[in-house]
Amino acid sequence: MVLEAVNQAGTVTVAPIDVAAWPTKLVTPVKARVAVVPKPNGTFAAYAVVVFTGF
Repeated sequence: MVLEAVNQAGTVTVAPIDVAAWPTKLVTPVKARVAVVPKPNGTFAAYAVVVFTGF
C-alpha cells in the first residue's frame, strides 16, 4: 500500500496512491517513510509506503 499525506494550509489528508501514479509520485526528492512486517523466511507479511507532500 502506498499512501500520500498532503498538508494544505494546516489541513492534513491521507489517501491511497493508485499503482499507475507511483512513477510520478515516488521521485527524488520526495519525502517518504516505509514500514515493513517481515516473515521469518525473509519475505514480507505487509508493507506501507507513506509519501509526504507539502510538509
